[in-house]
Amino acid sequence: MKKISIIIPMYNSEAYIRQCLNSVRNQTYYNLEILVIDDGSTDKSLKICRDMCQEDNRICLFTQRHAGVSSARNRGLDEATGDYIFFLDSDDMIHPFLLEELTRQMESKGMGLVFCTCKRLDEKEIEKVFYKESMNLSKGEGNAVTIEEKGSEFYLKYRKELSEIGGKLIQRDAIGELRFEQKLKAGEDTLFLYELFCKSIKIVYYYRSWYYYRMRPDSLSHTVKSTMKEQYLEQCRKMRDSAYKREYFDFALMWENMVFYLMKKDYVEANKKGEKEKCNKIKELSRKEKRHPLYKKLSFVTRLIIWSCFYCYPLYLLIDPIYRILEKKCGDVGILTFHCSDNYGAMLQAYGLKQYCNKIGIRAEIVRYEPPFLTGRHWYVPYVPVGGISKMLMNGLGGWKTNLAMGTDFFRLRANMASFREEYLVRKGQKKLRFICGLKKLPYRYYIVGSDQIWNPDITLGLRKAYFGAFTNRRKEKVIAYGASLGSGKLLPKYDRAFGALLQSVDAISLREPEALPYVKKICKRDTILSVIDPVFLLQKEEWQRVEKNAGKKGFIFVYMTEYNQKLLDFARKLARDRKLQIIEVKKGIKEHKKEIFVDNTAGPAEFLGYIHGADYVITNSFHGTAFSIIYEKKFMVFQHSSLGARISNILRIHGLEERLYDWEQGSNIDSSVDWSGVREKTAKQVEQSREFLMENIFG
Repeated sequence: MKKISIIIPMYNSEAYIRQCLNSVRNQTYYNLEILVIDDGSTDKSLKICRDMCQEDNRICLFTQRHAGVSSARNRGLDEATGDYIFFLDSDDMIHPFLLEELTRQMESKGMGLVFCTCKRLDEKEIEKVFYKESMNLSKGEGNAVTIEEKGSEFYLKYRKELSEIGGKLIQRDAIGELRFEQKLKAGEDTLFLYELFCKSIKIVYYYRSWYYYRMRPDSLSHTVKSTMKEQYLEQCRKMRDSAYKREYFDFALMWENMVFYLMKKDYVEANKKGEKEKCNKIKELSRKEKRHPLYKKLSFVTRLIIWSCFYCYPLYLLIDPIYRILEKKCGDVGILTFHCSDNYGAMLQAYGLKQYCNKIGIRAEIVRYEPPFLTGRHWYVPYVPVGGISKMLMNGLGGWKTNLAMGTDFFRLRANMASFREEYLVRKGQKKLRFICGLKKLPYRYYIVGSDQIWNPDITLGLRKAYFGAFTNRRKEKVIAYGASLGSGKLLPKYDRAFGALLQSVDAISLREPEALPYVKKICKRDTILSVIDPVFLLQKEEWQRVEKNAGKKGFIFVYMTEYNQKLLDFARKLARDRKLQIIEVKKGIKEHKKEIFVDNTAGPAEFLGYIHGADYVITNSFHGTAFSIIYEKKFMVFQHSSLGARISNILRIHGLEERLYDWEQGSNIDSSVDWSGVREKTAKQVEQSREFLMENIFG
């Protein structure tokens, strides 16, 4: 059993140190070295620790003259002899199972750092919550996610969880000679962690809130003096410059925003106090900071706020409250896609693109453009504006009969679709835009169009300007097509002229299907067009698991067809008989209950993912059925689709999984082994290319 060194810096903590140490002594992981570094305390905390040393020989007490928390932590690192390091503040507590579970994750996955979430509680709550949760001695199955992003991407994604050093178990060898910056009184742990991540260590995030952080009104984080504010500003500048030199531009831009936020906040406080000399000093610093290359990458509105604060204060007081409301409501990038379509692929790829953009530091959200020509086909009496009135009526009547036959399941299906859309795709209270004229008032600088068949006139009932960014908006700076699809290798000749004209509105183009590249290059006369991966692959399995709903079933084969295929069903039935498994199929229509097939026609995207995750086997002729079988690393078989065959074959070829396409002549073995580590490497390569495309066109 490896030893853990717990480093506890202490300064005048007589009211809390006994609780803190008892939470460590009661850990189910016993092999501990508890290092208490007294940083010149003047109260009774030193005596309490000496008494507790007599009770538990694992507690080691060190004293030093008052030099600050960074000095105390560094002393602890110098004295530590354990294999792992865990930092704990003297007024905080940890759950009895925490160190055992973090160590288990560390050793089972060969990681360099494992961290949990901090639960921030005030003094009235912390003891009550801690003792209640400590009495619950059921470990459960806390989810853990292995983080494979680069340092900056990881930090951007988990910056909230990484604001402090508490709750993190770290390999002693990973720390090496790294130490806390003793000159800093604020943000020293943020800088320490960032420098640690830049070493490219392997990291696991353990989804448990088992570090109990005490919110004290007299703590350093609540009583930041002027000198500490200046030091924190300096720390932000250091991290920005470090990230910029490493070409982590997304991460650097986050800190550039923080630099000006702190200067702006300090200037407002100085202005209120009438400190003219300090205001002039901040103005001078702002002029210097504006020369940094990243300043121009800040949004126009952000730069306007900065300018008004330092040079037109009355204007700042007028527009800043409005800006703060808008900043919470929207990002810099609007995504125009088929999020409003009740279709698993459309909704899940919309989520994948939005989530990945935010993950790599692009503040993006879905534009709630929901035109009737898309949403109408899902109404109880469908509206599909194709052909004349008679044809529309016939289509509507036929769709209504199908929906009527579904009974209450129709409304359950719509509810599950709407639930996912409202929880994961659109913002609460976000205005629906039914027509293209509503796009002219949107606040976004950049627009990402795609990924989906946004350029397929059969889907959009003609080529639609909105999905080319061809609309008037004075704030619009750039339109980027990510993974746009025509639905085939090329459009009919009658669309060529209009398609070429609309492409002039798109500043950067990437396509989802490689076979469409020659046609699009020819039409728009550009060579710089790439093929990128479908957005669902931008997120890892663990990230999809966060939004799925457990199927609640075991021992089944999952079938998903986007067109009827009798041979696919025959294959599934034979496999079910051989393996003694049930078949579960997801499709819209009249509910069927057969001995070997259970049909669910109410599943939303979350339920769809849950079925794939829980299935023993997946059999499909759908692109996204194939995609998520790869992501979830399932035993699966794909049957060719009559019109989407090239697309499915392409994604199988990219991942080296061509044998997963059913061989009509010789048959195929669904149980044949797959080198999933090799598949993940191929996915990662495609994701990196997609990332470079997005980063270059947003931040470049």
